Amino acid sequence: MTALAKLATLATLGCALALPACVVEHVDAPATPAAPPVVEPPSTVPAVQLPPGVVNGRPVHFKDGGPEAYWVWRNEHGQYHFRVTAPVGAKTESFRGRASATVGTLTKLRVVHPDHRARINTNQSGMVFDFFPTGKDDGFDFDVSDPKACVRFDLNTWGNHHKIVVGSTEQQPTSEHFIVCP
Repeated sequence: MTALAKLATLATLGCALALPACVVEHVDAPATPAAPPVVEPPSTVPAVQLPPGVVNGRPVHFKDGGPEAYWVWRNEHGQYHFRVTAPVGAKTESFRGRASATVGTLTKLRVVHPDHRARINTNQSGMVFDFFPTGKDDGFDFDVSDPKACVRFDLNTWGNHHKIVVGSTEQQPTSEHFIVCP
């Protein structure tokens, strides 16, 4: 079985088991299969609850090759967008974290550039991810099975080296572990 066939089989199986409405896109398989994301244990710090609606709207200053940052927003159709940025050619630590719905599940996961160096594992409780930004629009989009549910993020900012920006008002949570609600 070719590497591409194995990748497609694993992706389809993973989506069938973890995200029933997940979208699997066809991509050329990398020369070496990506290892699973390496993510630290869940935060022992309580999650910070951001005000309802803060996540709505794309951040104004989000752009390819921007500063080292995580960007989170929800569009007018209820779809969540998660991106990581770093200047082109920057030597940066990976962007690692977890995302999960507070009620229901994350669905319709779509990796923006599957050929980039991103690793994402999904299961019934959510996902873990590990990105190495390329200076392009790296990240993923997803829906939540319950449109009124909140989404919990637990990100690694490497000692505040990576900032976190949420929604069109560009809120910056006071913790790496935070919850956003529609």
